[in-house]
Amino acid sequence: MHPLNLTIVPPARSLHPTLRLLLPSSPPSEGCEPHAHIEVSLPDALFPDRNELLDKWSLPGGLLAWTLTPEVIDIERPVDLNGRSSGGSVLRLELDGSVEVEVEVPLHARYLPPNDSGEMEVVIDHFRGAWYCGEATQELSKIQVEPVRFLLPTGRPAHQLPVEIGTAAAMWLGCAYLAWRILALSRRRVIRTQIKPKS
Repeated sequence: MHPLNLTIVPPARSLHPTLRLLLPSSPPSEGCEPHAHIEVSLPDALFPDRNELLDKWSLPGGLLAWTLTPEVIDIERPVDLNGRSSGGSVLRLELDGSVEVEVEVPLHARYLPPNDSGEMEVVIDHFRGAWYCGEATQELSKIQVEPVRFLLPTGRPAHQLPVEIGTAAAMWLGCAYLAWRILALSRRRVIRTQIKPKS
């Protein structure tokens, strides 16, 4: 079959960017119902939320099936710059080739280290795919597309100390306020008990 022609729309700068994949319909082929297999390897700095994908892709359409590896993604940890984790995730899509399909993949950025520029560039350049008919699948080959570049916002080193001081101050003030409220309520209860008339 002919090569898989995939178009990728660059995302806007955001902590929650969306990757848009556009796949035109396959030319008709006798005795074949074309489907497309697409594999997207994501860097560790970006990850999809499985529950969000389940909600977003629950309606029938050109997206026939999908899988996400690993099945459980730690969404709270910061980005791994030392290679201690298993790395990024892999999203596999099965698309209906008889119609033009557009797939939106919502992504989330991990906590990134501070950067003097206030942003970090992350690149997705590993797209693989192939057409297939029926049950006969073939080995996926690299899709020739321009790398997708994400500009993710980060903190700045100059802001780190004020943020840490402000966070600590807010926590102490919050604790002091709660302690004051609890003490005030306790005093009211004692006063009400003392002035309660005898029966």
